[in-house]
Amino acid sequence: MEKKDFARTIRMKESIRLYVEKQAGETFSEKFENMVRFCMEQESKTTARLIELQKQIAAENKKLAKYRDLLTKLDNIKWRVDQALNDAEKLSQ
Repeated sequence: MEKKDFARTIRMKESIRLYVEKQAGETFSEKFENMVRFCMEQESKTTARLIELQKQIAAENKKLAKYRDLLTKLDNIKWRVDQALNDAEKLSQ
């Protein structure tokens, strides 16, 4: 177990104090340490999850770009068909 040789007085808002007091532990220092330790343990999991989600977003953005390109091509085809129909109608008159 680490030796606790760092003593520090801190100031905090009442809402923070109440949050720390809800943590597991007997003393305020123990509760604070438990909370920090929990955050440290969760940090790597959260970072890994963030990286996973960023990869998913990148993949979805690639799909979206393909769909936008396809929609643009379809709009161009529709415009050309409309133009051809208009031209055909003018020729038939």
